[in-house]
Amino acid sequence: MTPRTAFSTSTKGEDDAFALQLLSETVLRRHLLIAGKPNIERLRRSIADFMSTGSESATRPTVDSVEVHQQLVKGLPGEAALIATAMAFDTFKEGQIFFGLSAKAVRSRVGRRLDSGKSEKALRLVRAAAMAARVLGSAEDARAYLKTRNIALGGMTPCELLMTSQGSQLVLNELQTHADCGPV
Repeated sequence: MTPRTAFSTSTKGEDDAFALQLLSETVLRRHLLIAGKPNIERLRRSIADFMSTGSESATRPTVDSVEVHQQLVKGLPGEAALIATAMAFDTFKEGQIFFGLSAKAVRSRVGRRLDSGKSEKALRLVRAAAMAARVLGSAEDARAYLKTRNIALGGMTPCELLMTSQGSQLVLNELQTHADCGPV
């Protein structure tokens, strides 16, 4: 995957707009609805295609924090949990653990909406995975980073920290430090 833009020019509003657009992307959602049993590798390729076409746009949309809040309260599409999982984990089972959902519960949400808590988790995961991919240069490196213990993060993995909004801020700050030429 090619980086979307130079990291330093990306704003929170742009990152949030991109993440929400990705999590609500009709083509990705349709792929999951038609597929029956989702294939994580095929979903990753579709996400990479989406991300690379989004990188060609000279002007990027932004979204303000109130809009993000409203979308999270309304609930993101159920497919958002699977999309976020494909970006951050090697298997759907790891995503089920992260979201605290059984395989049956994940399947039951396809075509429906996630609750606000699960929606927020999906957004946090996609924000971090997309930022890590831009900073580190590839989606594969981003997935490895998200699952690797990090001394700068108190010895925890970024995925462990992404369970809460406070932990998410620590991960995003660490990625920003890396983007500014510091260690991760």
